[in-house]
Amino acid sequence: MSIPPFPNTRKFLRLPLHSAAILAAGCVLACTDERAITQTEHVPSIRGLVTSDVAARLTPDGRFILPEPRRPFDTPIVTPARARELAAAFLKTWGRTVVAHWGSQRGTRLDAADAVIEPRLYYADSPYERFPDTYHPADRRGYGPMYLAYVDISGERVGVVAVSAYATDLGINRLGLIEEPPLGGAYFFTHMVADHPRDVRERLVVPTPEEAAEAAAKASGRKVSRVPGLALPSVPWHPALAMWEVSLDGPITVHRRGSSSASESTTTVFVGPGPTFLIPAKEQAATTRAFYAAGPSEHGRPSPSGSVLLARRPGMHWQYESVSIIPDEGVRR
Repeated sequence: MSIPPFPNTRKFLRLPLHSAAILAAGCVLACTDERAITQTEHVPSIRGLVTSDVAARLTPDGRFILPEPRRPFDTPIVTPARARELAAAFLKTWGRTVVAHWGSQRGTRLDAADAVIEPRLYYADSPYERFPDTYHPADRRGYGPMYLAYVDISGERVGVVAVSAYATDLGINRLGLIEEPPLGGAYFFTHMVADHPRDVRERLVVPTPEEAAEAAAKASGRKVSRVPGLALPSVPWHPALAMWEVSLDGPITVHRRGSSSASESTTTVFVGPGPTFLIPAKEQAATTRAFYAAGPSEHGRPSPSGSVLLARRPGMHWQYESVSIIPDEGVRR
C-alpha cells in the first residue's frame, strides 16, 4: 500500500494493552448504549449498479445484507451483537479519555457523554494464519479478525473502535464496564475521524460497503457481482485501513500507480479509505515476521518480546498496490 502508516498504532503488538489511545484511561463515561443515534447515514443508490443476484441481497433501503461472520479457525469468535455490546462498554469505560484525545487531535471540544456506537458493525477478516497458542493471547487477538464500529457524537461520525473478534473472554459488569481477564490486552484499537482533515492519514476511514460498491461500479462501468467482503491489511497498518473486496461482472483495465509496467485486466478490486482502488501485489510472501508481546514460557516465566514467522492464509493477501481504473468506452456507463 502506498498510504503512510498511522503513528503509534499497531505497536500494541509489543505490549499487552488495549490501544495506545487508552494508556491513561480510568475514567467512567456516563452514557447508555440505547441512546438514539441522530445521524442519518447516506446510503448510495446502488440497485442499478449491481447484478440481479446481488440486488436480491439488498434491504428495502438499499443496504447490503452482509453474510454472518465465519471464524477462520476453531477459535471461537464473538457475534456482531456481542461485539457491539463490547464497543459500547468500551466507550462507557474509557470513552472520556479517548474522546478527549480525539477532540485534541481535531482541535474541537467533543462531549463524551453524547458518544454512541452506530448500529451497523463490519466484520473484517485477517490474512494471518493462527498465532501459536503458546504465546500471549493478546498476540492472537492483535493478528486476528476484527469488528469495526463507528462512533457518533451529536450526529457526526468522529471515530472508529476496532473490536477483536477473539474477545470471547472479555466481560461486562453490572455497571456496564469492561472487565478483563488476567491475560488481557489487544481487545480494542481506536482511530479519530477528522472533521477538517489536515493530513492524508486523518481522512482514511473505511467506506461503507455501499460506498465501496458505488465507487468501483461508477469508475469501471461494470456491475458488482458479489456482496463485498472486508479484509484487514497486514500489520503495521491500522485496522481503519481495511478494504472492501468488490467483484465485478466483467474484466476492467487497471494500471498500478508508480509502475512502468503495462496495464492489466482484473475482475476484482479492493476499495479502501478515500476511496482508493487497490489490487494485490504481484509478489505475496508466504510468511512474514510477526512481533509478539511475550514468548513461550521458559522455566515458568514468559520469555521476552520478539518475533515469530506467521504464514499467510490461503487465498488471502497482505500486500496491496494502488491502481488507477482506466475507463473503457465499450463498457456500459
